[in-house]
Amino acid sequence: MNSIRCLNPELIAEKLGILLRVTEGRTRSNESFGLKVIYLNVNLSPYEKVWAFFHELGHFFLHDVDQRKAVKTVAEFMEIQANRFAYYASMPINLVIEEYQRNSYITVDELAHRFQVPLAHAEVRAQQIQSKYILLRSVA
Repeated sequence: MNSIRCLNPELIAEKLGILLRVTEGRTRSNESFGLKVIYLNVNLSPYEKVWAFFHELGHFFLHDVDQRKAVKTVAEFMEIQANRFAYYASMPINLVIEEYQRNSYITVDELAHRFQVPLAHAEVRAQQIQSKYILLRSVA
């Protein structure tokens, strides 16, 4: 992935053969007979839809179990994993670093806008990346 433009959910879904649908129901993903579909709630903001897409995509890549049939603790862990996937996939470290290299004074608000994710998620991802680099510098 070499550009923020490549993070477009419609483009990614098309390349992966996943149908992307808007629904008045809850956001969810479903796979049946090899057909993968991600349903995004119509009432989500555009940035929330991007985040929800990556979260649901994480379920496809990480889980073989139907979450609705999983034990509660397993289902909760699956949600944690899907969120972690969404943080990494919606704001890949190399692209975030490129943004910082272009403008070392870039704010988290600007990152949220450029990556089209909710501010709260951009804040978490920025903290993850910052913590990683602080640890790397202290080890070196």
